[in-house]
Amino acid sequence: MKFYYFHLMPYVMDHDEPSSWVTLSNRYYDPKVGQQLYNQYLDQLEYAEKLGWDGLCVNEHHQNCYGTMPSPNVMAAMLARRTSRAKLAILGNGLPLRRIPCASRRRSPCSTSSRGDE
Repeated sequence: MKFYYFHLMPYVMDHDEPSSWVTLSNRYYDPKVGQQLYNQYLDQLEYAEKLGWDGLCVNEHHQNCYGTMPSPNVMAAMLARRTSRAKLAILGNGLPLRRIPCASRRRSPCSTSSRGDE
């Protein structure tokens, strides 16, 4: 059995809007808080490898507080440079939002730099 660490990268905040989903305005987003959270969450994913997790999962969520990962390919690429053993899993990459050949090309450097072709 393999164990994979999954992180949604939420942006936790209080607001008076009816939903935290797609209709939430960008005016609630603080870029400085966002930067701190991205660094914190990437540190947590890297630490999961040190704790012995077999893999690290990133997924695509945007336009909501539920998950602040509009590009899991970018997150996986950042993790590929700083991890060595854990497998990287890109879950829920919205291919209908992109042309499939482009999506494949964008994943290639991540796969190569993480030794995913081995």
